[in-house]
Amino acid sequence: MKGLFILLGLVALTQCAPAPSALADPILSCEDIFGQETCDGLRDIMTKFGEKADVLTAAIKAMTDKHLANIQEKLEFIRQFLVDKATNVSCDKFLPQATCDQLDKLLALIKVSVDDVNRAVREAIAHGATTAADIVQKAKDYARDVLSKATCVDLLGADGCQKLKDFAAKFHLNVKEVLKAVREAILEHATTVQDIFNKAKDFLTGELTCEQILGAKTCAALEKAAQTLGERVTIINKALQEAVKNGLTKVPEILNYIQEYMVNMVTDFKCTNVLSQDLCDKIMAIGGHFKDGVATINKAIEEAIVHGAAGMQEIYNVAIAWLRDHVTAKTCEELIDPNICQKIKDFAKKVHVSVTDVMTAVKEAIAEGAWGPDLVKKAIDYLKAKISCEAVIGKATCDRIRALADKFGIALDKVDEIMREAIARGVTKVSELYKTVVKWIMDQWTDLIGDEEMKYIEGEQNDFLDIKGRLQKALMEAVEKILAELQGVNEVVRQKIKDLIVRGKVSIFALRKKIMDLIAEFGTSQDEQLLDQIDDLREQLKLALAKAKGFVKLTIKSLLALSKDKLAQAKALIKKILGDFGMAQDSFIDILLDETHEQIMQDMEEEITAFSGMVMEDMINHSETL
Repeated sequence: MKGLFILLGLVALTQCAPAPSALADPILSCEDIFGQETCDGLRDIMTKFGEKADVLTAAIKAMTDKHLANIQEKLEFIRQFLVDKATNVSCDKFLPQATCDQLDKLLALIKVSVDDVNRAVREAIAHGATTAADIVQKAKDYARDVLSKATCVDLLGADGCQKLKDFAAKFHLNVKEVLKAVREAILEHATTVQDIFNKAKDFLTGELTCEQILGAKTCAALEKAAQTLGERVTIINKALQEAVKNGLTKVPEILNYIQEYMVNMVTDFKCTNVLSQDLCDKIMAIGGHFKDGVATINKAIEEAIVHGAAGMQEIYNVAIAWLRDHVTAKTCEELIDPNICQKIKDFAKKVHVSVTDVMTAVKEAIAEGAWGPDLVKKAIDYLKAKISCEAVIGKATCDRIRALADKFGIALDKVDEIMREAIARGVTKVSELYKTVVKWIMDQWTDLIGDEEMKYIEGEQNDFLDIKGRLQKALMEAVEKILAELQGVNEVVRQKIKDLIVRGKVSIFALRKKIMDLIAEFGTSQDEQLLDQIDDLREQLKLALAKAKGFVKLTIKSLLALSKDKLAQAKALIKKILGDFGMAQDSFIDILLDETHEQIMQDMEEEITAFSGMVMEDMINHSETL
């Protein structure tokens, strides 16, 4: 009986239980989602639209059905729901009729209907507008961006619209922004095509940002500069927009404009804000020698900063360069004592350097911190670098000297340096300068020409036009000296080498290789005797060792330590190395190691010539493989 009562009770409870659907998706209150303050605002909007409380509940339910995740999206959905619901609410509920009439007329110019004007006003109210001016502005913005049906061509014409698009494209603005700008121009009461174009262009310019034009990296550097100078970062966009309004479109021009704008806007700047006291003292002293005041010196520092200089030393260096390049003085005498200036001018005249370079030399010396006697030295050093052979002895003679240097395989820049030094010492006559340079060139190659030949050349320096003949004679002497060491070289080879020298086709620098090339081409009577010369090679190595130094000595010692078989391999290896350089005959080794050619060995050790350096390097690199 007791069980029956329990069963009946369960049945009764089952009948009273709510349906499953009634428990699903409970409706949350506004406060559960947005909080009290936001919900009070939404209820205020609903009240202004004349709606009842259940409208907000319906809005929340519709929003929940959308399953929106972002809180801002949820709030915007509620506002739009309330705006859409209040279809009977018109502009005159919130604004005077005259204002609504004006708004209707204005928005009609961008193809917005009266109904859409009312909606734009409700949108303004839903987004917090309270005053008449705020309501009108927000309504215009919404109508411009969302409700307007007017196209760019409708408002500006095809040509004008294309020009505006071309302008926008230079600054990476899209078509949507162009359309917004044209509609805004109409709302700003532009009436003529030109007025619409100008206002739209100004509107687009106002939308430009530094990152759009200059890129994030450059803008970050400008922002850092602004902060260093104590300015607000907003100054950058303001300067950029002003640059575009002034007609600048190229990035370098705009960047330069921004940098100068920033410098001109700086106030209350002090050197010690960015530099140490020591550097400030130095730059103030140098600026003083340039006749600059504190304001100009500070501007130089500011220029350095806006142009990207970072760190005290870099800022200092760039600022000094700016001061040097912006000196207002026109003459040397305005900067330094006239007597000192005259000394520098006299030197410039003596070495045939332009007097205009004197001013540059003085500025460079001051920029380096020189003053007094040190200034004269540094200025003259600067002028020395400006000395031109052509200005002193003429292009034809200079070319002849350089050709001679080239004949000896000497770098032309080195020859120019020797000429400048000679001119600086007062050697300005053509004959003396030519003699100085030729002697220097010859001194570099006494190992081949020999002292006797050098005396011959030096003894007849007066006849400079015959230098080519004397050079040929010296080359002939050198050839005979080398060929004398090569027993068995036939007469054909000797004559061909002589012919090349007479025709000026071979230089001392290339002489060794040319001889070996010809021997390889025409042969030598020694080829059959090469296998019998290993012992002779050993003796020659011993003789060379007595004269050798440095790594050459170490290399020869290593070769001497080898067994007879290994020495044969060494000779074969040396032959291969020489072959790599176009010298296929073993007889060249006799020259390479002969005690009568100590200078050749020295050349190898010091790597004076490319040939000797490469041969010895290869010999060392391969010696470990023997």
